[in-house]
Amino acid sequence: MNHDLIETEKCEIGECPCIIDGEIWGPNDIIDDECRYCKCEMGQLYCVPKNNTEPWTPDCDHTCYCAYDTGEKICVNTTRECTVTAEDCNNDTHVAKEDPHDACCMICEPRMKPCEKQVVETKVLNFTDSTYGLCVSPPLEVSNCVGSCGFSESGGSHFEWRRPNEDLPLFDLDYYSNCECCQAQLAANQVQFRCDANDAYVTISVTQIASCSCMQCT
Repeated sequence: MNHDLIETEKCEIGECPCIIDGEIWGPNDIIDDECRYCKCEMGQLYCVPKNNTEPWTPDCDHTCYCAYDTGEKICVNTTRECTVTAEDCNNDTHVAKEDPHDACCMICEPRMKPCEKQVVETKVLNFTDSTYGLCVSPPLEVSNCVGSCGFSESGGSHFEWRRPNEDLPLFDLDYYSNCECCQAQLAANQVQFRCDANDAYVTISVTQIASCSCMQCT
C-alpha cells in the first residue's frame, strides 16, 4: 500500500526578505537617502518620499535626481563644462585655483609678485645754461616700485576714559595698523652732463630710485 508523505514547514512572514527589481533586502533593512526613507517589513518595502524635486551633484562627474514615478534615487554620469582649466593658466604670470563658486572648476588668478624695482624706461635729461649752453645727460634709468607686500591688517580694542568734569565715560578704540607698502629708497646720484658751449662736462645731482622694499605705510 502506497502512502504519500507530506512535509510542512511553518513560514514566518516577518522574516521574509524584500525583492525589488531583482535586488534583495533583508528583514528590517533600511534605505535612507536624499529621495526616500524605506524599510523592509513582512516581505514588503514600505517607503516615505522626501519630496526632493531638485537635482543635485554629489561630485563633479554625476548628477542625481529623485524619480517621479518610483521616488528612487537615480544618478547619471555627467560631464562638467568649465570655462577655465589648469592647463589654460600661464604659470609664469598666473596660478590655477579652485573656483569658490564651483568646486569642480578652476579660476586663473594673477601671481602676486614680491615688491621689486622695475625699470620703466631710459631717459636723457637736459638743461640750458648761459655759460655752458645745452647740457645733456647720458641715458638714465627711470624706475618704479611694483609688487606685493602681503596681507594688511588693522583693528583695535576698546578702552574707557573720561573727559575732565564729566561723569559719563567714553569708549575709544586703541587702534593699530599692520600695513606694509612697496616703497622706494631714493638716492642722489652725481651724473656727468656734456655741455656743447665748450665741450665740457658738469656734474649734476639727479635723484633716482635706488631700490624697493616693503615698509610700514604712512
